[in-house]
Amino acid sequence: MVAQMETAGREVDDSMGHLVKKVFEHSGTEVVPGPVHAVAFPGAPATQVTERLDRYLFAVAGRRHVQVFETLAERTKLDATARTVGTRIVQSYHDPDSSEDFFACTWRVLSTKHSWVLFGGEAGVVKAIDAATGLPLERRLVGHAEGINCIQTCNADPNLVVTASKDESLRLWNMLSGALIAVMAGERGHRGQVLHADFNEAGDKVVSCGMDNSIRVWDLNDCREEIEASYLAITLGSKDGYMIPGEDSNGLLKRLWKPKFLHLPRFATRKVHSHYVDCVSFYGTVNPTSYALLTKSVDQRLVLFTTGMRGYGDVAWDPIDVVTEFSIPKSQKWFSKFALTADRQWAAVGNEEGSVFLMSFENSKVVPEESHHTVELVCGGDERGVVRQCAFSEDGTLLVAIGDTGVITQWDISSLLGAREKHLRTSYPALWSSDSDAA
Repeated sequence: MVAQMETAGREVDDSMGHLVKKVFEHSGTEVVPGPVHAVAFPGAPATQVTERLDRYLFAVAGRRHVQVFETLAERTKLDATARTVGTRIVQSYHDPDSSEDFFACTWRVLSTKHSWVLFGGEAGVVKAIDAATGLPLERRLVGHAEGINCIQTCNADPNLVVTASKDESLRLWNMLSGALIAVMAGERGHRGQVLHADFNEAGDKVVSCGMDNSIRVWDLNDCREEIEASYLAITLGSKDGYMIPGEDSNGLLKRLWKPKFLHLPRFATRKVHSHYVDCVSFYGTVNPTSYALLTKSVDQRLVLFTTGMRGYGDVAWDPIDVVTEFSIPKSQKWFSKFALTADRQWAAVGNEEGSVFLMSFENSKVVPEESHHTVELVCGGDERGVVRQCAFSEDGTLLVAIGDTGVITQWDISSLLGAREKHLRTSYPALWSSDSDAA
């Protein structure tokens, strides 16, 4: 079935949309109703995506279910525009705990043949399945006192995972051993649920946002020794990531290291938004001590701004410079997260009435709403509900939206994105450079 789409300022062929009607199937035939909270494509570094794909995989999570979908695309020889020709469920996981409710998922890619889907929610535990087999893994990340709102893997080091929680903390983990590396909370940490987090491309910073209306940047160089120790412990035969065999022959273990408590972010501000901030992403690097961040809030705005980091953060004075902002109508319900293409040229965000706004960043500015570069897409299904998250495929041409109605809607947006054949991190707008260039 094709999802109907309405647009603002231009017409779009509705054949671009493809609706996945069966979201959660149980025991082969029973459809499990309920919201879908999270969606993730494989997290391969963008520099590996040099051509458009004809096969896409993505994972969704909601309630106690996680499913992996495969979408096939058919391209003509005359141009690169594709039509989705079929979607099927290839893996399905149902948690034995009927009270579990997954709010977050991410896709950790180790190699072309080895990847895991990580997910977590109400129980406060990160679990994982093998993306190829759908089988659950023994590795779990246990430590949060309350539910998990966000899970992100690091492109620079896919073994590093950050989680954001209702317990007002972020935690950094080594997924190889399951060891907790650092806790980001405390004196100048968040004063409410942490709703989202993101790594920068270099993997040495984490940005977070939450219900205290603040955005904070944490420097992982402050726990660099603990990160290195977490790997050393594995090399020395540790089973839990901390304890290693002692030097004597009595079989006693000794602790090699312990997690670090980080309570001072390098940047913090409440000046950008007046309500909950439920999504944030690194957009680019201005210089080694200043970053461009994209944030979204319940105040119905998507804001692109730059930071100045003068040492350890102070909410009262850390400077910001707003570059531009975009109004998101009818988006006052929290926990609705945007997506960015890998080249940072396009963003997508949904609202509480089932609409998804696709917007273009050109020359570091959002194109005005009346421009043909801003398109309103309407999710499929008979009901309209809150769009909880959007996600772009690795090549930036497939857009997926999920939400409270339990319907997954896909659009092939290649005709909207123009004739770009590559989506590389190095193609940031001229105002900012990639992290590697600024180092």
